[in-house]
Amino acid sequence: MIQKCPHCGCWCETEGAGILDRFGQGMGKSIDNVATALGGEDPGLLSSFLGGAIGTYTGAVRGAFKAVFGFKYEFVCPNCGFEWGTDDPADDQYDEFIEERSEHYSEMYSSINEEIEKRLKKDPQKAITYLDTLLQDPDYEDERAYLYRRQALIYINYLEDNESAIAVCNKGIELLEDDEWSQDESFLWYYKYMAEENLGRTWQARRDALYLYNNVGEDETIVSDEGKLQLEDVALKAFNEFDEEYSNLYLGFEYKDRKSFLVVPQYTNTGTTHVDVFHLSSIPKDITFPVGHPVENQLYIGHPYLPNLYLPYETYQYNFVEDRVREFCEIAQTLGATEITVEALNTSQMSKDRSSSRSISGGASYKERSANGAYDDNQNYSSVEKKYQALNFHQEYYPTEPPHLPEKMVWYEHEPRWQRLYNQRLKGILTHEERIETRNSQVVSGSELQDIKADVKYLLEIKGEWTEMMEEKFTQEENAILSIKVKFAPLSELTGKAPAKAPKSADSLTPQEKEYLEEVKSTLEDGEIGPRERKSLERNRIRLGISETRAKQLEATVSAPQLTEGEKEYLEEVRAMLEDGEIGSRERKTLERHRIRLGISEERAKQIESM
Repeated sequence: MIQKCPHCGCWCETEGAGILDRFGQGMGKSIDNVATALGGEDPGLLSSFLGGAIGTYTGAVRGAFKAVFGFKYEFVCPNCGFEWGTDDPADDQYDEFIEERSEHYSEMYSSINEEIEKRLKKDPQKAITYLDTLLQDPDYEDERAYLYRRQALIYINYLEDNESAIAVCNKGIELLEDDEWSQDESFLWYYKYMAEENLGRTWQARRDALYLYNNVGEDETIVSDEGKLQLEDVALKAFNEFDEEYSNLYLGFEYKDRKSFLVVPQYTNTGTTHVDVFHLSSIPKDITFPVGHPVENQLYIGHPYLPNLYLPYETYQYNFVEDRVREFCEIAQTLGATEITVEALNTSQMSKDRSSSRSISGGASYKERSANGAYDDNQNYSSVEKKYQALNFHQEYYPTEPPHLPEKMVWYEHEPRWQRLYNQRLKGILTHEERIETRNSQVVSGSELQDIKADVKYLLEIKGEWTEMMEEKFTQEENAILSIKVKFAPLSELTGKAPAKAPKSADSLTPQEKEYLEEVKSTLEDGEIGPRERKSLERNRIRLGISETRAKQLEATVSAPQLTEGEKEYLEEVRAMLEDGEIGSRERKTLERHRIRLGISEERAKQIESM
């Protein structure tokens, strides 16, 4: 019960009737009516601040309980010490208290809003300064969240300073983090994701819109051009838009920023520092998985050189190793191998009886296997040793074609040893041993694994879906070595003529890279790549799932100056000399004669030699 002190007029409360609970639950409607009459930034928002302020007031004036025989409800005024009591519940002055307090705080917020509006008409920065002054005033300590909220809105709508808007939103959110959720907090998160959207930070906006949706009250509203809307509906709509945009952009990110993601049955979080999160319905449409995937509560790791391919975490390393072995053997075969022997050496494991399942048919590349579904997830290996010994084999061939490279390669461009082998083979090498270490296929390092494990555990524990079996998935395997011994046929036994040099890297481009390269060439035909052309290329890059680094590499291949026939001849001479070692003084004299004969300037010759 609550009553005004008959002696000094101070409001007092007793716990006899449990009025605090009724006060907290029932005052919202009365305050909303006052706030609606005030108008301003948002009538629906102001009511929450009045409620918070009045709640603080009642806490400050709550009287101490003193038992007085004969009264059911007993009061002691904390201001003057006067004591009184009543037995009649009808003496509760709750409505009068609400009316008086509402008038008081309505006048205060109305005064603040009027001062803000005056300054906004002259200079929005003056409104920010005014609010900063109030934030430093102890008399407005309970209103600081509201003041931060007003600042954020001014930064967004008037100053277009989204970074500052995010900063003040974070201050307000930090201020309220130990309190119950309020409309203050709702609108701080709302303004925050608005500012992040304006800055193009889709990941952050997506995260914060979901957080708001999961916490906002059902009765919280916002006034917009469309009328009065439920803030919960606004946040959900924004999240769905951000989620779709993020999904469309995902494959265009640098590999380190899209290395792993978790598939969840329901969004509770959009991801952590090391792991992204997608619902089954929102996974980027161009991503490919093994047959039977994707599935819920599964962590996937992206292929470092095939942007569209993602594999289950617990099998990805073995998959990469096997794929590298298959590709190397295919390269060796096209280079004229007569025998290939693959053997697993010094394999070991950190955790015995770790279960893994994996079986792939055929010798095609992963890209093809993913498409045709030649994938079976039924074979169990009781140890790392058995698993990699499954790759052991010996094969014999009878080559007839001249040495060449297969058309579809994934790893070759990133394996300098294989590239050197190609050049050595053209010079007649007859035997070669290649060693592939499994640790080189660990795109997730040991320290990174612990971070990913902690993030996945956090995301799954929210719904109680972390199990002991999942714990076992994150056991780090020790390094294993696979030896590949190759015997080649003599070049004299192979028909035809071997090519003079290794094919250009463009021969191993993906269809997406070739399409992007054509776009670049077409753009350059019309002149330089200006701001407008760059925007168009950027859209195509994202659509095709090509990283920024790879796009720059592709552009460099067509942006280089075109060579004349004489310059091409000079370049061939330079490369021929470099194959035999460094360019010494004797080679330099020879090159100088060629330069003069071909009519190439010294400056141009240096440019050609750097290519």
